[in-house]
Amino acid sequence: MCTQQINIYDYNVLDKFAEQLLLHLGLDNLTAVDISSIAKKLGLNVYSASFNNNDISGYIKYENGEKNIYVNNSQSVQRQRFTIAHEIAHYILHQDLLTKEGGTPMFRGGNTNPAERQANRLAAAILMPKSTVIKMYQSHKSINEMSQLFWVSYDAMANRISSLGL
Repeated sequence: MCTQQINIYDYNVLDKFAEQLLLHLGLDNLTAVDISSIAKKLGLNVYSASFNNNDISGYIKYENGEKNIYVNNSQSVQRQRFTIAHEIAHYILHQDLLTKEGGTPMFRGGNTNPAERQANRLAAAILMPKSTVIKMYQSHKSINEMSQLFWVSYDAMANRISSLGL
């Protein structure tokens, strides 16, 4: 159980950070970003895995000097993409906690945990950058069209649109 304090970031800061990250990696003009490529560029390995508990989508763990993300392979590709982005967000936002706590699955327990909410928001911002979502929304793209373009679930797209106040 994680007992250390975390920094709390405003959602606008997380949106800006995601857009700067994508710009830095040369992925700022894409809708369906290659999330595995982002992980690789950050020095993270991504592995598909079978979990006994299907409620767990994935986790990040430090092992033998490697930083590994494990993703539940029984879930949809869209869910797996979000999980990778979520674990990348933990790596970016909570790296010192991962190092100190050995990187075992942490922050589990749903959206009541501030670290999980932050990781979800940064993951959404990486997969569905604010400026691109706004442009598409203003050009009257449907949620279904946008979810297909960003290669995310309908629910993730609907949540992102709602969280941006659109």
